[in-house]
Amino acid sequence: MRSNWLLVTIALSAGVAAAVGVGKIAPLMPLIRVELGLSLTEGGWVISSFMTIAVLTALPVSLLALRVGVYRYALIALALLSIGGFATAFANSFTHLLIARMIEGIGYIGVAVAGPGLVVSAVNNDDRPLAMGIWATWIPLGMGSVMLITPLLLNVAQWRSVWMILAVFPLLLMVLVGRSFASLRSQTTISSSSPKPDFRTILKPGPFLAAGCFACFSGMFIVVVSFLTTLWTETMGIDLGLAALLTSIVVLLGAPGSILGGWMLQRKFSLRTIVVVGFVFPGLTAMMIFLPAFPWWIQGLSAVIFMSLSTLTPGVLFGLGSHFVRSPTNIPMVIGVILHGVALGHFLGPILFSALIDAMNGEWAYGAYYFLALVCLGSVLFYRLSKHTHVSVNKQ
Repeated sequence: MRSNWLLVTIALSAGVAAAVGVGKIAPLMPLIRVELGLSLTEGGWVISSFMTIAVLTALPVSLLALRVGVYRYALIALALLSIGGFATAFANSFTHLLIARMIEGIGYIGVAVAGPGLVVSAVNNDDRPLAMGIWATWIPLGMGSVMLITPLLLNVAQWRSVWMILAVFPLLLMVLVGRSFASLRSQTTISSSSPKPDFRTILKPGPFLAAGCFACFSGMFIVVVSFLTTLWTETMGIDLGLAALLTSIVVLLGAPGSILGGWMLQRKFSLRTIVVVGFVFPGLTAMMIFLPAFPWWIQGLSAVIFMSLSTLTPGVLFGLGSHFVRSPTNIPMVIGVILHGVALGHFLGPILFSALIDAMNGEWAYGAYYFLALVCLGSVLFYRLSKHTHVSVNKQ
């Protein structure tokens, strides 16, 4: 089978549409907090509410996607993203905002589960690690691009109008995915003749360790993305539009790292080497972002280093998903387990970080301890993961 990279790109675009739902909150949060009178902690809950459904249902959703087919499930998920987006635009209270964001979250986890299935259906086994590395760019591409265009849209529209404009994007992708993958429907749906899912796959340590590693990464990633704009506007007095623009550029720089991670995995680089370069070092560098003793440009440089190198991690972890299974049928289940880690980090990260800063009377410097703790925990989990995967052979 020859890999169809156009279909991979279309599947990636669906992921980008889902990641837009995560990224659009960062540049708009200062305006939302002012209009609805939200505290920093409540703002953290709004960010995390998007992931509430994912934390609870990532694995069940992956099993449901296996039953109805990733093709159909992707279309349903994109529709929910749009519905939730329009509902959020009309939110007039903290509770309304949380509920609407949860609807978006259901669509988000649906695309996150179905997307890898679409990608796998479009490539051969040899290209699978690289293709999954490309898929892993959906988060930085979606978040970074929306953070880049949102300040421009705010020049001509209020935040509610911007939210409605962005809600149209998933609808367009629903049509594109529907037309492009229609010929693959029979390959992405479990039939009576298809290999049955092997539930023993997700009972092994590998997928759960990968989920724990991803939780540590996503807990750092979402905090940097979500609070960098607020940090610069509140402590450095930088204009909101400029701060959001700089943050979006920082996030977009993470996309090449995910592809590089998948490529390094395919080329048999040592997993431990990738972890040091793509997790430990950038995680420690991220501590400098929230130290007000440094000028904003040093904080920005630290953010660039963090984002450019740390995104090796999702490319590797998504790529490992295919190494934990014997049949492609089981890939959505493994991705579902890994997504629990993604969602857990996204859910708890903003809550824990904002609660820590609030408890320390708004002293952003204490955020460095948050990153140090995740680096230590993630390093232990990655060490254990290297013991449970054969993808640890040094490149010759």
